Amino acid sequence: MKVLLVAPQYAYGDKSKGFSYEHYNFFLPLQKVADAVALFDFMEIMRSHGREAMNKRMLDTVKRNEFHLVILVPQTDQFIPEIIDDINRHAITVGYFFDDMWRINYARFWAEHFTYVTTSDINGIKKFSKAGYNNVIYSPFACNVEVYVKKNIPKLYDVSFVGEYHPLRDWYIKQIRRAGISVKVWGNGWEQANFLDLDDMVNVFNQSRINLNLSNSISWSLRYLCSSFKGIKVRLSYSGCLRIHVKISFECRITKKGYGNEPSMSSASKIRQLNYFGLRYETQHSL
Repeated sequence: MKVLLVAPQYAYGDKSKGFSYEHYNFFLPLQKVADAVALFDFMEIMRSHGREAMNKRMLDTVKRNEFHLVILVPQTDQFIPEIIDDINRHAITVGYFFDDMWRINYARFWAEHFTYVTTSDINGIKKFSKAGYNNVIYSPFACNVEVYVKKNIPKLYDVSFVGEYHPLRDWYIKQIRRAGISVKVWGNGWEQANFLDLDDMVNVFNQSRINLNLSNSISWSLRYLCSSFKGIKVRLSYSGCLRIHVKISFECRITKKGYGNEPSMSSASKIRQLNYFGLRYETQHSL
């Protein structure tokens, strides 16, 4: 089978930030299961030539190389629906949605144009079906287990967080720091915080006594905050890390190893649990 992956080659389309999540967790694993895999970096081509030219080049690439399967990772409005419809005449298309829970209308719109779309919501197939869409594949988050590994290296950080800035994430971290707990942060948008390439990020996971997983980076929906399952949970688990996160009721169904030290909690009990799991601080403030 010949597969075309339509996704950014570099993180956030920025070569200086290293290869993207899609490169490590889609492109490399696909090379092991498909006869041939190619990557179409739509972000770079669109930046250089514009949206319409990028879409036409994508269609020409599919026609010229006779791909059997085209996996696209939509972000906003980069793809032209009519072009996707045309690609469907030449190959099976899959629209891969990471966070369809918070962009429901967006995902349902594209379900009319792709051969299949994915959902990371364990109830997603049922929800799509009620809305009249039956071309949905349940695809929970995973990771490249050859990249995210446990390392026997010294612990350098009490608590760490790797991810983009969001006011709600900032609020959580400030409350934890108010309790006298040291938290180290990396990611886009934070003041005085660096962006980590993949190797450094895996090292940080392993060097931290506790890794925070604060799911919300975009949506202000409480329902999203309390129900989403983010890929970082899987990547932290395969790196052998203890992590603190918001309760996810279905996680045990899709994690193979059955990790037991993964407490989930409200903001106040989150800090109490941080102290319980081996940190040398005591909570000084109530929330």
